Amino acid sequence: MIAFEVYIGCGFNPELAINAAMSFKAQVLPEGYRARAVILNNSEKPMPTVVDGADDFEVLEPPVKLTMAQMANWMAKLAAQRGLPFFGSMHDDATVLPGAFADILRKWEQVKAEKWVTIGLCGFHDVVGIWNQEAYHRENVWWDGFLFPLYHVDCHFYRTMGLRGWHIYNSDTPGLATHLGSSVIHQDPVMHRKVQLMFHRSEQIYQDIWGGLLGSETNDDPMANGTCYPPSINLSEVAK
Repeated sequence: MIAFEVYIGCGFNPELAINAAMSFKAQVLPEGYRARAVILNNSEKPMPTVVDGADDFEVLEPPVKLTMAQMANWMAKLAAQRGLPFFGSMHDDATVLPGAFADILRKWEQVKAEKWVTIGLCGFHDVVGIWNQEAYHRENVWWDGFLFPLYHVDCHFYRTMGLRGWHIYNSDTPGLATHLGSSVIHQDPVMHRKVQLMFHRSEQIYQDIWGGLLGSETNDDPMANGTCYPPSINLSEVAK
């Protein structure tokens, strides 16, 4: 039996995260798999305690409010600490339709022997997917919140991993999720203002590192122009 967890980072609205978790609960996984949802409540709001079916998922609270990059790294660390073969993630403003995770797992069966870092749901790669935390630990490459508090952090991570030989895949069947998109920015005027201030700065940092914007990069340095460490040597120490 292959057991894994799907982490749902709650950024602002706990109700959205619960809807996402309940949509995952309704997934029928292929034989030989079992999984549960785990909500990482980063909203600083109480999670409703009376929810039908809530016994089927766990809620964890970070000690302080985390950035997007820190949340992504926490997921990878949790998966390593819990001894999972891989972990899943969902945006809190997404819901998965029947067959979504079965589609992702079929792709995993095809590529699991390769150096894969993530498998996204077809058409929703940044929204729903599974991740190989071993890649993070082996390469000592994490989502870099020091450089990118929110936007461009995923692009920086993907490019660095790609240059080190790790593959990014998508599942095969489109239309298996719904996604509101940027729900935190739309609901939280303070976060919206912060994004207005930092987006172009993050864009400029990305360009300074990679010699161009997304899709026009000219730098192929696997150390990301000195911003990433070399691969880890003692994996057991890194995973602690």
